Amino acid sequence: MEILPIPSIQHTKALMQPNIPGVISKSHHQFLAKQQQTQFAVIAVHTVPEKLLFSHLIQTDPFFNWDKQEPDWKTAVQIWNCDHADGKVIFYKVQDPINVISKISFINYTSSLRNI
Repeated sequence: MEILPIPSIQHTKALMQPNIPGVISKSHHQFLAKQQQTQFAVIAVHTVPEKLLFSHLIQTDPFFNWDKQEPDWKTAVQIWNCDHADGKVIFYKVQDPINVISKISFINYTSSLRNI
């Protein structure tokens, strides 16, 4: 199976830094990041810190929660990547996968608000 690089236009749109050959990093999943040509690996929300961060952002950040409406995924991904990704417990995201995965969490979250 081949790991495809993330197109440079996606780096720009999602505010991801490119992988710089020869720069030694202490981030996890370095092989994947190198193949994707990104500073940190692009991985679906999967770590406990990522799940906690997403839960926090959906409650506090207006770009993640537009008055209980659909989040502004483009800006949400940019905030995630620029302000939170560290390559150790928080990894880069791209708009489409975070939208699919997080839509389920968003629906569950807003449903739980109706029960309060």
